[in-house]
Amino acid sequence: MLGVRQVSMRDVRAEAFFLGGRHKGEIREGAQKELLTPGLHPDRAALLRAVIRVTPPSTIGGALHDRRRGAGDASRG
Repeated sequence: MLGVRQVSMRDVRAEAFFLGGRHKGEIREGAQKELLTPGLHPDRAALLRAVIRVTPPSTIGGALHDRRRGAGDASRG
């Protein structure tokens, strides 16, 4: 098991929170961008990969889309 880095869900949630702030709510996309950083420390890369695994794509875009659709449906009825 050499080279396998364990990342706690607490660390993943904290990193997701900070990524959301740095990347305007785009948590997964922000993690993917930061993963491409040259010279990235292996522990940080493992954390970013863990965030990508547990976060759905387009976190904020999907929420905004659903909210708009719901508001439009209510105004028709």
